Amino acid sequence: MDKIIIKNLKVESNIGISCEERSDKQALLIDIILFTDLRKSGISDDINDTINYSTVCKEIIMLLQKEFATIECIAETLAQQIKQKFNILRIKIKVRKPKALLKKGAQYAAVEIER
Repeated sequence: MDKIIIKNLKVESNIGISCEERSDKQALLIDIILFTDLRKSGISDDINDTINYSTVCKEIIMLLQKEFATIECIAETLAQQIKQKFNILRIKIKVRKPKALLKKGAQYAAVEIER
């Protein structure tokens, strides 16, 4: 199956369990794989025959303007909205929160879902 891959999209979002944690935007890193048929655009070389990945990035940034408590909810929200808006067969999303476990010595906390 064909894929469009967006890796390490940095998005600022108000995320966290407490109001204090959500008071400042935090960086999130988003990886997304869109499973779709790319044959038509591969032949036509026409952006209208594919999924515009710039538009997908804009959609992700827009969706992350609201507050979230968990990265699990962010992943599910992105999966549902992007799958609904774009012509894709399947979607895989990984959301990383780099500062979540810094004091514990971990590089990041993440969730990954596939729908």
